[in-house]
Amino acid sequence: MSQIFDSIKTDSALPTYKYFVGGEWQISRNRRLINLYSPIDGSLVGRIQAISPKEADIAVTAASLAQNQWSTLSDAKRLQVVKKTLDLLQKHQKVLSSLLTLEVGKLKKEAEAEVDHTIHLIEETLKTKWSFASSLKIENEVCRVLKEPVGVVLAITPFNYPLYTTATKIIPALLVGNAVVLKPSVFGSITVLHLAKIMEEAGLVPGVLNVVTGHGEQIGRYLAQHDLVNLISFTGSSRAGKEIAQKATLAGLILELGGKDPAIVLEDADLGLAAREIADGAFTYAGQRCMAIKRVLVVKKIKKQFLEKLKQTTAVRFGILGDPRDPKVRLGPVISDFQADYLEGLLKDALKKGASIVFGGKRMAVIPQKIQLAKRILAFSKRLIRLKKGQGRYWQATILDEVTPAMRIAWEEQFGPLLPILTVNNAEEAIRLANASEYGLDACIFSQNTARAKELAEKLEVGQVFVNQRPHRRPDQFPFSGVKSSGLGVQGIDYSLEAMTRVKSIRQ
Repeated sequence: MSQIFDSIKTDSALPTYKYFVGGEWQISRNRRLINLYSPIDGSLVGRIQAISPKEADIAVTAASLAQNQWSTLSDAKRLQVVKKTLDLLQKHQKVLSSLLTLEVGKLKKEAEAEVDHTIHLIEETLKTKWSFASSLKIENEVCRVLKEPVGVVLAITPFNYPLYTTATKIIPALLVGNAVVLKPSVFGSITVLHLAKIMEEAGLVPGVLNVVTGHGEQIGRYLAQHDLVNLISFTGSSRAGKEIAQKATLAGLILELGGKDPAIVLEDADLGLAAREIADGAFTYAGQRCMAIKRVLVVKKIKKQFLEKLKQTTAVRFGILGDPRDPKVRLGPVISDFQADYLEGLLKDALKKGASIVFGGKRMAVIPQKIQLAKRILAFSKRLIRLKKGQGRYWQATILDEVTPAMRIAWEEQFGPLLPILTVNNAEEAIRLANASEYGLDACIFSQNTARAKELAEKLEVGQVFVNQRPHRRPDQFPFSGVKSSGLGVQGIDYSLEAMTRVKSIRQ
């Protein structure tokens, strides 16, 4: 069944993937390749094309030329392609979830959950009742309001949810008649290329979807200021998002950026519930999620009891660190050596300034024990073989107490399994500290007085607040947005469809 993916690879002995432009799978003329190593053990997953800006320009041109043909198809024909995509995704679930584990280090259940969520998103999008036209009548004048595709959408996606995030962008874009140039993160590119092949098989007009691979510094920046790009939908760091916003010409922007999402635990919280939700919210997929809980603001009166429950819960739910392919493992690696080093810097800064480790705290190089030494050496890149004990991409779930605003971890987005605990005297102090962040993506409040929690929620400067639950995306129909350095624009099924169109009025 997976033979449909043969055409996306070259004949090279090492797995080498092509990129997709104008309906054809291509090899970059510059012959430059990027090696992708699994965060699990450093083994080579595959190689992708590092295309040139000129080749990226060809992709945008192909999209621009194909868009008119695609937009003039009936809604029913475009829906048919997306329905076929859904069928093929369901048939190839195992292939995709296995790739997610190998390529970005997700636990088996986390990878399967991402594929399931992607399928569910498309199912719900197909059910939505969305209209391309409406009418207004004021006095004696009638205005017919049409929603037309914007044209060419540039979608730039992150490593952490390569399948789901890609679907949130390209499915609404294509359904309303746009063409897409998709630039995935280097990490996660192989999974995204498999999705592109599935959509090609589903019957897309050639050139309507184009997938370009390479480093963002070389082609992402170039594409962001391309004159033929009409809308940019970007998910990634706040730094990169701000740079894109500066470089974009007259293109529309949807930016899903970083966060420093607080969990506020009040004196009347159900501490068992709070501990479970916060542990899951902080440490699922090693904390590498924009919506992950990244700091806890807990009232001093109940901090001791809460911390004890949080430690116990974390030990049970995330205490087994190792190879994510092992069903017993509860916590896998972070995506790269660079990210592991960054976490180590945050931890050292906090400890130097007086923080204390109450759980975890160790960085490790986990080597699958069943691999024989000779095979192990062949599988690992040289830089990982040289790692000393205590180094590597594997971080224990770590809880830091006595964190103060003077520490970097109190403000910087860690994107890893490192959770700072900050003590506050009351709810008002928690709100002030939460709002002092440059970020404003999510927050959650734990209190058995839900009326009070809702009142406090209205004071938080974030896109969404969750009461007595960790932040999460489902249902996909709900609006999802960020404020301040966390983003621009609103996503969610109907909101995304709306964002992918422009309004034309016909008055008489």
